[in-house]
Amino acid sequence: MNADIGAVTPGLRVFLTQSMFEPLLRAKCSELGAELRFSSEIIDVKQDAERCITTVKDVQSGETKRIKSKYVVACDGSKSPARRKLGINLIGYGEMSRSITIYFKVLHLMMWLRKADVLKYVDQKYNGVIYVNNKTLRGFYRIDKDGQSGFLVVFTAGEQGTEKSRYPADGITDGKAKELLLAAIGEDIDCTIDLVMPWSASSEYAERTIYFLSHPT
Repeated sequence: MNADIGAVTPGLRVFLTQSMFEPLLRAKCSELGAELRFSSEIIDVKQDAERCITTVKDVQSGETKRIKSKYVVACDGSKSPARRKLGINLIGYGEMSRSITIYFKVLHLMMWLRKADVLKYVDQKYNGVIYVNNKTLRGFYRIDKDGQSGFLVVFTAGEQGTEKSRYPADGITDGKAKELLLAAIGEDIDCTIDLVMPWSASSEYAERTIYFLSHPT
């Protein structure tokens, strides 16, 4: 999987789902002494010649706190409140779809694969993803090496080319997610839905960049 990749990047390719990676990241941050705050919202960030002062709100209790720091790094994604507070707009096509990722477990997936005679392509291999394009949905799924779990990404669902097909996340439930999963696999097998995560696919970029320095000139 990593053959000759050193010619283009120092990083190695690793297949790791978000639900697997984030606990590892959290543990490492804690090990290095980071203070992690969940259910929190940044209300304001100000800066003077010596420091940044960030006002943070606990969205559950409503309590606010002021945090002093040498710098602030905003890693809050494409819908970044920090970007909006800086007055930086997005330019581009805009939202293309409201898609979903479905994390699942299947008790007898490997048995089904043997029956379908495709086990040799995925068993104990870094198999990447399996693309799906049928009348029910378009997307891809990946099976973890244990053969009992994986995730399905649904880009569009329903009749192809229609406006409605672009929004499979709208009104999604665990029941609908399971129907999509079975349609992707192509067999009525014993499975459970662990997590359904809606997300937006868009084609946009920031109109400009700005840097906050700990000692501005």
